[in-house]
Amino acid sequence: GRTFCAPATGAARWTGNRRAGRLIVRVIAATIILFILALAPEAQAQPRIQCPTMDAPIFNLNVDNRPVRIIPNADQNRMRQLYTRHNPGRAAGLTSHHSIGGLHHGEITLRTQFNMLQATQGSAACLGLQSLDMTLVYDPIIYISSDRPRGSCEYNAALEHEYKHHNTDLLVLRQAAPLLRAAAQRSISSLRLPLQTQTSQLAQAREQLQQQITDQLNLEMDRIEKQRNQRQALIDTPAEYQRVASICPSRR
Repeated sequence: GRTFCAPATGAARWTGNRRAGRLIVRVIAATIILFILALAPEAQAQPRIQCPTMDAPIFNLNVDNRPVRIIPNADQNRMRQLYTRHNPGRAAGLTSHHSIGGLHHGEITLRTQFNMLQATQGSAACLGLQSLDMTLVYDPIIYISSDRPRGSCEYNAALEHEYKHHNTDLLVLRQAAPLLRAAAQRSISSLRLPLQTQTSQLAQAREQLQQQITDQLNLEMDRIEKQRNQRQALIDTPAEYQRVASICPSRR
């Protein structure tokens, strides 16, 4: 691995370790707490090591805001599947007699990469976090039904409505970035680094360190998603549907 410093001969030294992750699966907090408590007695018996000095961890957040993709002539079955999957609370009201004119589908995900440092001396080891790189990805798609041909009044009316959802997501995205930076700062500040462990438990310690941070980021992502759903629901009102339906003479 890459050497990050040059300590005195015979001393432990840092080497690099890069771990990639993606915030997809929510981990139950109770499981992590029990896991930490189970490790505590063993930690007391670990051999001691003089850990090399290290700088405070840094974190970076980049926003990957991808251009919206517009898919015309979308199949009704495909749009129904997407609507049902992402709107479970409202899908029950969607019957076979309903036709979906347009659908906005935008995934917001947070990808993480942990750059860790480790040092070993005999059976003892130190583990440190050098940096956390985060990427907030927004990948939006707008589907327009095949019964609304491109260039028609119906197509433009549906597209204009779906752009309301898209613009709301862009606002959520801008507000999410500082919230995630603050969550990363809180989670990193709560860690006691470098961690002392045994070489046989380094892999376990890396997983635990990564999980402590991703748990906090997942909580923040849950709050962001909840706020996003509330804002999006304010768009899809009976009055808005009536307004869109009344734009084109053929659908009045």
